[in-house]
Amino acid sequence: MSDKLNIYEKVGDFILNIIQLVVGGIIFAAVMADKSVKGLILYIIAISFVIVAFVIAMLFFKIANKNNSKQKEG
Repeated sequence: MSDKLNIYEKVGDFILNIIQLVVGGIIFAAVMADKSVKGLILYIIAISFVIVAFVIAMLFFKIANKNNSKQKEG
């Protein structure tokens, strides 16, 4: 294993997996939930979290790519 472990890339993958869980667990489960759950509020919170988490994941991937390019140069 000659390549170094890139923690930023792993964190980005982790955040993308969390996004999948949010979409699957919260949004799709809300469709099956009873009427006591406020659907619109739940959707707004879940979608907002997904958007913020996706932006953070992309920033981690950008940092990982920058670090990979620096390692290849030097």
